[in-house]
Amino acid sequence: MRSRSSRYGQSFIRHKTKEREQIDRRIAEIKHALAQLGPLRPGSISRQYNICGTPGCRCKADPPEKHGPYHQLNYTWRARSRTEFVRDHDLAEVSAELDNYQQLRLLTEEWIDLGIVGFLQEVAAATIENETRERPTTGSRWKMVSDGAPICVLVGDSFEAPNDRTPGRTGQHSWTFRVERSGRATIELAVVRSWDAQAPAASVFRLTVTASD
Repeated sequence: MRSRSSRYGQSFIRHKTKEREQIDRRIAEIKHALAQLGPLRPGSISRQYNICGTPGCRCKADPPEKHGPYHQLNYTWRARSRTEFVRDHDLAEVSAELDNYQQLRLLTEEWIDLGIVGFLQEVAAATIENETRERPTTGSRWKMVSDGAPICVLVGDSFEAPNDRTPGRTGQHSWTFRVERSGRATIELAVVRSWDAQAPAASVFRLTVTASD
């Protein structure tokens, strides 16, 4: 969101598309799924078979019958490779922690991807809303100087009068634009006085829109 303040209030831009709404919903689902994850453990489990040093042991037969299997956890922590043996009664718990860690990575990678895609979609196909404060009782109104055509199309123009009709109270004037194509455009609004149309604008709002495929 970018904003610009003036003595007539605050003008601000919001970007929202249907695709963005879908992305936001998916991100909310990812956040919920992350919160449900249990203990985490990085690494992987491998099965190992060993040969002992006892003379005449079956592990030295031909063919050998090695001891095992033993479950070995391999992981990297603080830039160092580590190995631990996992007892049989701990295997299910450790495996669940490994699965949680993999799920964490998948979900966070998807979250990052969605954030990037959402940003690009906002730039390429945005709905831009501009809201300004206006005092019609004093004769000062916002006037459209440039609507950003043909890159942008004005799709909404409304004014919400103040509840208090006291002279000088401000209402809210809203414009909604839709980005139609890639390119560069300027949206410009200016405050004019009805009794002096030739006078310089009392305040100017200018937005440069750059849209790309």
